[in-house]
Amino acid sequence: MLHAIEHEITVEDLMLDTTATVLAAATARLAGDRPSSLAELLLAGWAAVAAGGIPGGAPAARRAVDAVTDPRLPEAELLPHLVVAVYLCTLLWDDRARQSILDRGEAAARRSGALPTLGVIHFMSVLSDTALGRLTEADRHDTAGIRLRRAIGITSERDWVWRHPELAAWRLGRDERDALLPTLGLLDKVGLASMSSLTRHSLAVLDIGYGDYAAARDRLLPLARVGSGRYARVLPDLVEAALRARDRAAAEAACAQLEVAARHSGTPWARGLLHRSRALLAGADDAGRLYDRAVDELGATLAHGDLARAHLLHGEWLRRRRRRRDARERLTTALEMFEAVRAGAYADRARRELAALGETVGPAAPEKDDLTPQEAAVARLARAGATNAEIAAHLFLSASTVDYHLRKVYRKLGVASRRQLRNVLHD
Repeated sequence: MLHAIEHEITVEDLMLDTTATVLAAATARLAGDRPSSLAELLLAGWAAVAAGGIPGGAPAARRAVDAVTDPRLPEAELLPHLVVAVYLCTLLWDDRARQSILDRGEAAARRSGALPTLGVIHFMSVLSDTALGRLTEADRHDTAGIRLRRAIGITSERDWVWRHPELAAWRLGRDERDALLPTLGLLDKVGLASMSSLTRHSLAVLDIGYGDYAAARDRLLPLARVGSGRYARVLPDLVEAALRARDRAAAEAACAQLEVAARHSGTPWARGLLHRSRALLAGADDAGRLYDRAVDELGATLAHGDLARAHLLHGEWLRRRRRRRDARERLTTALEMFEAVRAGAYADRARRELAALGETVGPAAPEKDDLTPQEAAVARLARAGATNAEIAAHLFLSASTVDYHLRKVYRKLGVASRRQLRNVLHD
């Protein structure tokens, strides 16, 4: 297995881990010269972030991202540079630019028949959509990626490297967390540091959902000290986990780091997470206003999961101040958003809060009645007007398999046509 893994490590290295030697060489090569080509802009952005973190590197990273998102950029130039561009978008908390790059890259890879590149794009799209809490979209890309890898000969022995611990963690039960530990041990053994860190972060997010705050804090503290801004994404989770674990010093330190990252990012996603984190630490006079600002900012982003968690935290805060009507509204919204993407731990947490208000909240619909990820992917494409043949090409299925899934979708949703899907199928 280790021999097989070696073939996949280059993808991980390309996406998330670059060595200090490479960055030093890039910095030296670009020193004194204003980057002109797209490759130079991306190298300059990456080197600047590696050297100075987000505070020092944000301007160069932003110039690179702006160049990649320029609609005049030829597709032939986009695909070779897409991975680095997406990574810079992640560092900048720029969800819109990242989604634009991934969408255009997916379409370009399909048109050009670049199947290995398309596989990487699906992998990155799962990472992106899961981070945003768009778990249904993450399911679609995960399903398409599995199909594609099978089609191009990736064996099951090698396929485990492409699995997504964060997507799994959103759906795991409290007693299922140990299922990720063997994967974590193997990632550490073969040196895939970034995927190992992502798995630890995923477990912490699950811990927070179930209220195991001390465990989440202990998983996140080492990650918050790694690198120069590359792990800023763990900071909002660390604020919540540390504060609820009664470690206010760690929570305040994480929030201070997040403030620096958000200020230099300047995106609604970063600002919304900062407001949410400040609200957790704020006194009664300021917290409500900060939660409202967090909801407003995150509502302008693609970050479905972070917005749902803002509603949940605000609802919890309102309930503890006996503002029952306002709390019910926020908690009900959070529950609906979590149930829509089958985020079980957080949906259960919202139900418990509503129950504490005296609300009678039924359990989630049985899993057997839900659309499977593949059925959901077929249904969304059909809703958009794609033919069976087009759906088959998109998902690497046969036309007869698409027809089979559509019949199951119609039966589960109680409809008889594509047109009716538009009224009953919601992301």
